[in-house]
Amino acid sequence: MKRITPLAVGVALSLVLTVACGTERGTVVTGTLVGHDGDPLAVAHVHLFRPGMEEPTLSLAVGQDGRFEMTTADTGALMVRFTGIQHVAQDMPLYVDSALVVEVDVRLAAVEYADSFDDVTVIGPFNEYSVTTGMPLEPLPDGRMTATIPTEDSVIRYVLVGLTADPYLPWAHGTDSQDFDYHTLYGYQSVVPAQDGAATVVFDPARLVRGSTDAEVRFREPTSREAWFHASHEAAVDRIRAHDQARKAHLSSADAQAEFAYDWSAEVSALEEQLADERDPLLRGAMLLDLVGLADLGADIEPTIFLRTLQEVPPLSGLWSYAPAWMVTAVRGAQDADSTVPCEDYLQLAIDSYPVPSVRAGILTVALLHADDEGDQERVQLYYERLIADHPDTRAAQWARALFSTERAILSGKPMPAFALTSLDDSDTTYANTDLAGIVYLIDVWATWCTPCMAEMPNIHEAYERYGDRGFEILSVAVEDTRDAIAEFREGRWPMPWLHTLHGMHDDALAPFEIQMIPRGILVDQNGTIVGADAEIRGERLHEALARLMDEGGE
Repeated sequence: MKRITPLAVGVALSLVLTVACGTERGTVVTGTLVGHDGDPLAVAHVHLFRPGMEEPTLSLAVGQDGRFEMTTADTGALMVRFTGIQHVAQDMPLYVDSALVVEVDVRLAAVEYADSFDDVTVIGPFNEYSVTTGMPLEPLPDGRMTATIPTEDSVIRYVLVGLTADPYLPWAHGTDSQDFDYHTLYGYQSVVPAQDGAATVVFDPARLVRGSTDAEVRFREPTSREAWFHASHEAAVDRIRAHDQARKAHLSSADAQAEFAYDWSAEVSALEEQLADERDPLLRGAMLLDLVGLADLGADIEPTIFLRTLQEVPPLSGLWSYAPAWMVTAVRGAQDADSTVPCEDYLQLAIDSYPVPSVRAGILTVALLHADDEGDQERVQLYYERLIADHPDTRAAQWARALFSTERAILSGKPMPAFALTSLDDSDTTYANTDLAGIVYLIDVWATWCTPCMAEMPNIHEAYERYGDRGFEILSVAVEDTRDAIAEFREGRWPMPWLHTLHGMHDDALAPFEIQMIPRGILVDQNGTIVGADAEIRGERLHEALARLMDEGGE
């Protein structure tokens, strides 16, 4: 989800108060939702979310005629999601500061399915949605495919991996469903009954809906603020995907060791021109956040943009709900532009008082990451303690405990916990910490679909080329991946000529590594002591650590 001179006191106050307060009359979102061919869908819904929240506050089934009408008293930053079976979900940001009637006609795009289904697997709650341990479909004589899932439940829910050709939609529901159950992350899940301790999944390629019509969200008031927000959101999605694809292409090219550069000048100029002409404070704020978001992706932004963002967008504005990470980017940029500006006060007010808890936790999480990357241990401890104290039961807190608690197992100076992982290439071979005793080694937790993991490839290969013949070893631990994807990746730019293993993220065998995010790197010395992890050994820091171990005090 993206989209994400001081304002007059009245305007600032209105932006602050509309984050979480209700309107008297409520807001109505009404219109039609159809499939790629213009016809109503057999199963379709409209969901209302607050950005950053995992579950919708409201879900509404669309009528058989494709019509819907949703009423909500929620205000501030919202996200409307339109969904339908065999179609790609469409998000629409909605900022409500007074009661609205939004009339919109939505056409969804059909899922882009793969040409071949040789490697389709079944995942679901029965295997904790692990791609690595997915159940393969077996072909039937009539062209259909099937799998039998052991279960003690009366029904199973599942999605299929390898079904689509869309890299941003790695799974989709099947063609055989008694019912459909919507999941925020996995979309519609097929529901099939179980009998005698097992459920049979049948996939019929002939029943797939195929179409090439683009999605469309058409506002009946095309010049409205809501239409602008949606267009801005779509432009941001397109920008981020184009950047991601270009970065992946660069990292797979012969020039991968050169620094990646992306030309944002046209986008920056266009946004700056819009900003110069815009008078609506809310739209100006959204444009400023868009520019900050581009800076987050490496664009060259005028330093005054960060200062103007803090001046024009109040710290409690609902706009930050769409992209809380950008607040930290804006604060850091403003500090660099003018060290006399009390930027930390701005950040602190959001941490203390932002009315949406998940946004406060998000801001703290990103601030914690920035502090860690900069090696500022005082701020790391400050943000960590606040995150744990204020949001103890969140995923953000769980992640932070694994990475920053002084009681964690993966910590510089502590012995590497015992582990034993099965080789990817030979199921009879095990890689254990005892097998690597007496040498310097790197645990590299990665995946072929992880762009930041790809970004580390030049660095890791350089380290191995420099020290591999002197006893330095690397154990790459692929998570939520497949053997075929790994083999294809290694046939390309990065051969990764070292030890490999493959596991599901929730496998017990990976518990010693305390994995909360990837890439995760853990460097261990000849004595089995952890030298550093993650940011401590990323980039040039890995080479500095290896030089100390291998050149100065090593072999």
